[in-house]
Amino acid sequence: MKNHEYYQNQYRIILKSFMGMISFLLLVGISVSPINWKNDPFDMSLQVVLITGIILSLDF
Repeated sequence: MKNHEYYQNQYRIILKSFMGMISFLLLVGISVSPINWKNDPFDMSLQVVLITGIILSLDF
C-alpha cells in the first residue's frame, strides 16, 4: 500500500504543477494580448470570462 500512496502523491504533484503552469500561461497571454479594455471592452470581457472558466475547471 505504501508504494501505491507514493505514486498517487507524485501524480497529484505533477497534476497540480501542470494546472499551475497552464493557469500562469493563460494569465501571461491575457496580459500581453493586443486587446484592451478601452478599444474592445466586449472582447476583453469575453476573454477574461473564458480564461476564468478554464482556470476554475482545471483547479476543481
